Amino acid sequence: MGQTLGKAQIELDAFPFINLPASLVLDLRQAVYEVAEGYGLTLIEVKEIVCISLREYLHIPESKIDEYTQALFDLFNANGPLDTKESLIDSFEFLATICIVSGMRLDEKINFIFDLFDFSDAGQLTANELTLAFRASAAGAMKLSLSPTSIEADKIDQIAVEAFEISGTSKSTEFSTVTQHENTTLSKENFFQFAINCRETWNLLDHYDDIVNGVVARKGQSLTEFTPLRFCTSDVGPKLKDLDGPWRDQIRFLKPNQDETSVQKPPSRGLSLGWVYGRNTGGSQALYGEGGEIFYPAGSMILKLYTSSDGKIVQEFFSEHFGHVTSIDIFRFDDHTGEAIASADSGKDAKICVWSTQNMRSSVSFKPFHQHGVSKLCFSPSGSLLLTIGKNDVLYSIGVYDWRKRTLAFTSRLIGTDLYDCSFLESDDSFSVCSDEVFFWTHLSSDSSYKLNRGVFNRLSSTEVMTCIACTGSVVVTGSISGRIWVWEGRVCSKLLEAFNSGPITRLHARRESNDDVPNLCASTHDGVIYLFNRKLELQSRFCLHSRPSEKDRMIDSIFLDKSGKILMGQNSNLYTMTYCDEQSLTCVMHGHLDVTGFAVNPLENEQVISAGKNGTLKLWDAITHSVLRESHIDAALSCVAFKPSGDQIAIGLATTESRPNLAKNSYMVISSSDLNKVVHSGCNSHQTLTVCKYSNDGKILAFGSYDSSIYIHLCTEKGFPLIAKARGHSSPIMNIDFGSEPNPTTTAFLRSNSESGEAMFWTLKGKRQTPLSQRDTKWESQTCTFSWCMEAAHDSVKGIGRGASITSCCQYCPENKPLIVTGSSCGRLQVFVHPAISKHPFYLEYKGHSGNVSDIQVSCNNTIVHSICHEDSCIFQWKTLHLDWGEDNESSTLDYSKFESITGRKSHEVREVLPESVPEDTQTMINQLSSLDFDLFDTTANVVKPKPKSRPKPWKRQIAPPSDYLPTEGHHPDSTMSMERVQGYSGNK
Repeated sequence: MGQTLGKAQIELDAFPFINLPASLVLDLRQAVYEVAEGYGLTLIEVKEIVCISLREYLHIPESKIDEYTQALFDLFNANGPLDTKESLIDSFEFLATICIVSGMRLDEKINFIFDLFDFSDAGQLTANELTLAFRASAAGAMKLSLSPTSIEADKIDQIAVEAFEISGTSKSTEFSTVTQHENTTLSKENFFQFAINCRETWNLLDHYDDIVNGVVARKGQSLTEFTPLRFCTSDVGPKLKDLDGPWRDQIRFLKPNQDETSVQKPPSRGLSLGWVYGRNTGGSQALYGEGGEIFYPAGSMILKLYTSSDGKIVQEFFSEHFGHVTSIDIFRFDDHTGEAIASADSGKDAKICVWSTQNMRSSVSFKPFHQHGVSKLCFSPSGSLLLTIGKNDVLYSIGVYDWRKRTLAFTSRLIGTDLYDCSFLESDDSFSVCSDEVFFWTHLSSDSSYKLNRGVFNRLSSTEVMTCIACTGSVVVTGSISGRIWVWEGRVCSKLLEAFNSGPITRLHARRESNDDVPNLCASTHDGVIYLFNRKLELQSRFCLHSRPSEKDRMIDSIFLDKSGKILMGQNSNLYTMTYCDEQSLTCVMHGHLDVTGFAVNPLENEQVISAGKNGTLKLWDAITHSVLRESHIDAALSCVAFKPSGDQIAIGLATTESRPNLAKNSYMVISSSDLNKVVHSGCNSHQTLTVCKYSNDGKILAFGSYDSSIYIHLCTEKGFPLIAKARGHSSPIMNIDFGSEPNPTTTAFLRSNSESGEAMFWTLKGKRQTPLSQRDTKWESQTCTFSWCMEAAHDSVKGIGRGASITSCCQYCPENKPLIVTGSSCGRLQVFVHPAISKHPFYLEYKGHSGNVSDIQVSCNNTIVHSICHEDSCIFQWKTLHLDWGEDNESSTLDYSKFESITGRKSHEVREVLPESVPEDTQTMINQLSSLDFDLFDTTANVVKPKPKSRPKPWKRQIAPPSDYLPTEGHHPDSTMSMERVQGYSGNK
């Protein structure tokens, strides 16, 4: 029945009439019924039909009507008389052909042709009607083709005979003819199945489907000013080298004498997550639950925010992901599943979880097939399927999952184009993905796969990038980079809403339940404007969320509209709620800090924390109420911040940017803590980004580490903060600085530093480099340098976790005079060790939450709150410390090792192998407490099986030494722990 390879090349005169939306094809048929006096159409009747049904859509000027209709008529009258005034074209052939080359879905085309030739409206086709349908469709399609193929009528008739034989409506004979089936009929279902399964009919439909109508799809405009919201962040942050080698011999020589096989018991303090400030931005969605709860991702967790019965704001945490949570979607099931959320993360260990919003536990989890995790996922209308697109996926992969069975139902790839958003349409049988173009997939039957079609713009042809997509009822809408909203009927763009002049459309959200009383569709823009539309896509209201200093801060990256008309919006890492009809109801329900780069704890006020952001924002937080006390904006990118020990001043380091590649005028400043807008002093010491800043405990010295590998030491007791020394010697950017004092008198005299390349160096305040042995008696005021003798076992333990983990930050705290150290790793986890961590097989407590390098950890002045930040997720996690009672010492022979299986996830014989020879006897107390906390118990001996071959020693391990008067404590557990209380901030797309 015609060409079977490739897509049809259509006559130029037919271009205006191909890829018409379904509604226009139906209007065209109705116009034919109203205008035509018989089965034939004259030129005048064709003109009238076009004017009635297509003129408004095609925007045909009055002067061009004759030209358009004449050209179309001539194509269908190719074999007729030359005098068109007397010529007639077949109306059924005309309608069937327009249907075949339209933008209707294949199932819609098949049903349209069946209805067109069902002359008796009986829901059955006779043999003659079926033959006429096949002949008219094939003949008309050939007339529009640039390379028509001759078709024999006998072959078409034979195909019609096969339709009856295959459907079982008549007995098969070797030499059947159509006339032998005059008394038999074919149902609509049988006709549909035959059309999609017969090779000839399918080839005809497919050959004329998805035709490019002369407008060649081109790449979108430059995205230098705006990138569509999706998770495409690269793994940023310092990449520490694997620093392992013969330095261990030197470190043992410098350390106090101690039996390395001695056992350090678990820490006496643990952590519990108390609060998270912020959320993941750049593509992740925040959404409402059925009971008004708010769900949103932060780091590797999903948070549930709600108001308790006593009026307090509460956060609960879903913590079964390991990577950066990139997308979530919610669905209400009618069965026992109830309300469930599907969530996905990124990375090599990415997985998809479907979990209950009530108990916050997953019912199903599985690994996606995407190479680097998932960028976006969504439920199907029935909730039985999940649609996903890959993150940073060079294969541009798309997946459809039957999540209950954990099976992959369908996969597809779009080579050469980025994928920005995806959505199921009105049923599980169709979905769409937007990128430089819009693509539609349709599922014709249960035993067939999804079929791909490109979106057709027709007269609304565009080269714009489509940034987001939503489906409201049977209508698909997409937002573009120009700030316009495009309305689709099927796969044909049928309407273009006005340009709103508010920047690119960042998000679209349509409610699953239709309600005439509240808006049905909401759109957000890059400039912080929100538009609300009713079911007819008429603009109901418009409002601006906030005016921010920079365009990036005004961008709304998340929007959700619930069934009652309440709107949830995400801007600048904060979350806002508002009822659609009352702008005065706007409320910030969660505060965060976009692109947070550093933070510091007030040394006098336990509940105060200050954070600095890349966008120039300073925020002073109250750790008790989780609110912002004061906020200020500086016209520069901020990189680090530190409180003066007296609490009255704050030092800030600046960072270079693309617009400011050199810090020639100001690279640092000191401001008042009581008035963040009051600058005490500003100056320039380095022309490159300052990576770390720190005050000495006496407040007399202020030191900055720089990206230029130098340390700048300032005197704070004199006016102008004079630079007294510049310490040079590192070969890479400075990571950490600690001040140290001499034993007698106890005045600050030294500092130590670490660099990204693993160097550990010691200096006087005049910038003179010192040997490690000369620092044996130095009392260090803090423990933020990760490359030090007291961290050796901690490095080995964290490395044993796998996935290339390494320690990226640390902080010491001393509850009840029992020193502990909290470390942050490159995989986003926190560990608590007894300080110093020098035992060969130390116990430690581990907590997960962040989704990247934990760049800084700080402890409150009373050792009750621990804060941590991560550049990748841009969140501030607030942990509270908890006391753990491990019981008294006893021999390991009295232990029931099977009790550890529920804690460690290892078999009892494996636990026996990794546990030390001496552990507490009263393990039930320990197990009960461990079970109530969110950490895993690890021991590294299971990973130390074979001695590793020696390699070059790491620099920092050669340059560290313990104090000469260090006395190791044996047999004592740390007596405090931590529990997370709050997280402040959220993740942003880097």
